[in-house]
Amino acid sequence: MYWDVVEVKAGPDYQLFVRFKDGLAGRLQLPREKLTGVLAPLLDVQFFEQVFIDNGAVSWPGEIDLAPDAMYAQITGRLQGPQQPPETNGESVFRRQLRKLYELKDLLVDPSHSDAYFQQFEELLKDPIPFQNFLLWEKELESLDSVAWESLKAKAAPYLVCRDPKRGWQQLFDVLGEASAYSYLKELVGCSKAWYIPESDNQTPDLEGLQDGRRILCEAKTINISDDEVRARRGPTTVRAVDNQLSEGFFRKLDSDIEKAKRQLQSYAPGTAAQHLGRLLQGRISSPDQSTSNEPPSGNQSYRTHRSF
Repeated sequence: MYWDVVEVKAGPDYQLFVRFKDGLAGRLQLPREKLTGVLAPLLDVQFFEQVFIDNGAVSWPGEIDLAPDAMYAQITGRLQGPQQPPETNGESVFRRQLRKLYELKDLLVDPSHSDAYFQQFEELLKDPIPFQNFLLWEKELESLDSVAWESLKAKAAPYLVCRDPKRGWQQLFDVLGEASAYSYLKELVGCSKAWYIPESDNQTPDLEGLQDGRRILCEAKTINISDDEVRARRGPTTVRAVDNQLSEGFFRKLDSDIEKAKRQLQSYAPGTAAQHLGRLLQGRISSPDQSTSNEPPSGNQSYRTHRSF
C-alpha cells in the first residue's frame, strides 16, 4: 500500500521521523501519557530507539507496532492547512492518496450539479474524520484489479448524480460496497480470478470467479436502515426507545433479499455447474441527514456475512 513505511528514525522526546512508500514524510510525536499497556516498554528510551520496519509498519521487539494508515492520516491531516492542499508535480496530495475516488469524481460532466456527489470535496477532506473514512474506502477499491475496477466504476457512474431526497447517495455507496464482495472471492474464497458480470435486462449475479477450476457465482445484497430509522435520524434530536432485537420487518426484508439473490444466481447460465454464494453487506450511514451531507459513510464499520445457496 502507498502508506507502507519505508524509513523510520527515532528522535528525542518520543518523536519518530517516518517516510512512506509514496514519498510522504513527516514527524510524529508519541505523547508520553499514551505510552501505557502494550506500549509501556517504549518509555525506555533505549528500547524506543530500537524501532524498525516490519512489513510496512513501524515496529519494536516484542511484536509492538503502530498502524501505518493511521500515521499516514495524521501526517497528512497536519499538512492540510486552511489553504489549498499542497501539490506535487501539479497533483494535489489528496488526489495522490485517493486516486480511485478522484477517478470517480472526474467522471462528473457537471460537478456543480445540485445532485452531484463530490461537491466541495477537497474542502471536506480537510476534516480528518471524513478524510480517514475516504481512505478506508480507497483501500477497499484498491483491492480490485484494473478490469474489475473499470466494471465497478461504470456501474457506479450513473449514481454520482443520483441523490435520494431521504437517503442521499446511498445507492452510490451500495454499488461501491460491492468491492468487498470481490475481495471476499479473491482473499477468503481463494479464487484465482474474479470479475464483475455485465448487467443485462435479465437479472444476473454481481460476480463470477474461478477457484481451482471450479466456477463460483456471487450475488451481493446490501441491508440498509429502514424508512422509520431514516425519518428518526433526519428529525430533531430526541430521546427515543430502541428495541434490543431486530424487528419482524427486518427479517421479512432479509428473507426477500435472499430469495431474490437465489433467483439471480439460479437463473444465470442454468444447467452449468457452479457454487452459488450470497454476500450480505450492511449499509453504511454517513450522517443523520445524509440527504444533504457529502460526508462518506464509514468504510470500516460494515458487517458482512455470506451463505451458500
